[in-house]
Amino acid sequence: QVAALVEQAGEVFRSGDEVDLPKLDRAFNIRTNDLFIALYGAQLLRRMHEQAPRTVLRFVPESPGGDDDSVLRDGRTDLIISSTVDLGPEIKVQSLFQTYYVGLARRDHPIFEQPITAHSFASYPQISVSRRGRANGPIDVELANFKVQRRVALITPSFHSALFSLPDSDLILPMPANILNSVHKLGLPLRSFEIPVPLERVNVLQAWHPRFHNDPAHRWLRQTLKACCSVDP
Repeated sequence: QVAALVEQAGEVFRSGDEVDLPKLDRAFNIRTNDLFIALYGAQLLRRMHEQAPRTVLRFVPESPGGDDDSVLRDGRTDLIISSTVDLGPEIKVQSLFQTYYVGLARRDHPIFEQPITAHSFASYPQISVSRRGRANGPIDVELANFKVQRRVALITPSFHSALFSLPDSDLILPMPANILNSVHKLGLPLRSFEIPVPLERVNVLQAWHPRFHNDPAHRWLRQTLKACCSVDP
């Protein structure tokens, strides 16, 4: 379903020449998670203000209630950026980038003392980041093929809070690889590793309601965001 929606919105957006960007006075609401804000928030605002200095960028947190469709339909949100969206067939989407998951643990974690296998990976307590409080996901499905089961000891709604749980514990955090450079800038004593089970790449999308599809200012926002995500953070 997601692949079909991506194809549906696979157009090349034109530039914002149909709107007077220097005079554009508008606030844009984007629902996404803390990782995306950390990676692209400042860069997106800078790009926006280079052309439209009077615009306001407002990020709003993801909801555990599964109301992505409704906040787009009623206009509360201009864009939703996520890899896990359950959307109606009328919602427009475009792929922004792909990433994959790696493991993260404290630098002197005992998992690094031997080659990392599915069994050793699953033997340490882990963190699940989920806005809906879910403990299990694709990693658990793949581990089951090795007849092993991991123990999720901590569930958090954000990656930021999960990161700071690592330095003083034996916890392991699976997280998107494209955030690693930003994590290293924090100076935390952490080390990444390849998760020893096959995992599909994650497709991150932007989604919007059809009423905004031909809105010149909204189209400019989508194009600016797409350009922002085409550059490594």
